[in-house]
Amino acid sequence: MSGITDDKDVDPQSGVKGYIISTDPTTPTEDSSWTLSTAEIVTYEGALELTTYYFWVIDNVGNISEVTELTTKEIFYSINHTSWYETFADAVADAEESGDTIYVLKDVLDESNGTVDKNVKLDLNGHTLSRGKTGETNIYENSIVINQNASLEVIGTGTLQSASIGYPTFVSEGDLKITSGNITSAYSIISVRGAGNAEVVGGTLTATSGNSAIGNFGSGTVTINGGTISNNSAWTTIANQGTGSIIINDGIITNSEETLHRAIVNTATGNVTVSGGDITGHIYSGSGTVQLN
Repeated sequence: MSGITDDKDVDPQSGVKGYIISTDPTTPTEDSSWTLSTAEIVTYEGALELTTYYFWVIDNVGNISEVTELTTKEIFYSINHTSWYETFADAVADAEESGDTIYVLKDVLDESNGTVDKNVKLDLNGHTLSRGKTGETNIYENSIVINQNASLEVIGTGTLQSASIGYPTFVSEGDLKITSGNITSAYSIISVRGAGNAEVVGGTLTATSGNSAIGNFGSGTVTINGGTISNNSAWTTIANQGTGSIIINDGIITNSEETLHRAIVNTATGNVTVSGGDITGHIYSGSGTVQLN
């Protein structure tokens, strides 16, 4: 919610001293606990429960006025629980370069631009974030795209799902790390491009049709250190289709498709190294190399 003061009862020459937001309809006094603010127009931003609130302002000479003109908006994200946003794009735009955490505050279908051009974390926070727009052909409106020299780490419990068929959940041209969460897609989960990298250390990643759950199409590295990764389509679970590397140290990797049953495929000139993990399905090599340690 955002509230903007109706300043007809506040002396514009004295300036606003502070504000109070409360569920109590009783007019506060000068001795009440006011949140200080020197702005002539006060805006309150915060996550509120669905109930009736009263917004009061006080000026520097002691005039108290109830706010009667409000603008409101539904919020779905927070940065560090100190600022609030309607869309993922808004939250990323306001994040600090040093690496803020963006929290999902409630279940949401987000059709905003998914570009990540900073170093941030995304905490699913027990909610479901659905990405994508039906009929949209712009990858940035469907996928979360991590730019070169940027990074995203997915943390917390909850679900992230792709709502559009034909686009991966993540496109990594920078650095992507999946630490936890339930991530599903009717296409693919991670597409690594250029010199991008991706690491999976936990969580459950499930692709249900169309392409590999994780595909490396560039010169970077995909590292699997944990998590459960599966695909039930006729393609594969993890595919190396570029000049880069896929390194599997741990995790559960399965392909439940009954015909090809391919868990790991290397069809390009890159390298796949398997040193651990629980793998159910075939391991196939075309032009590149697959090393089993």
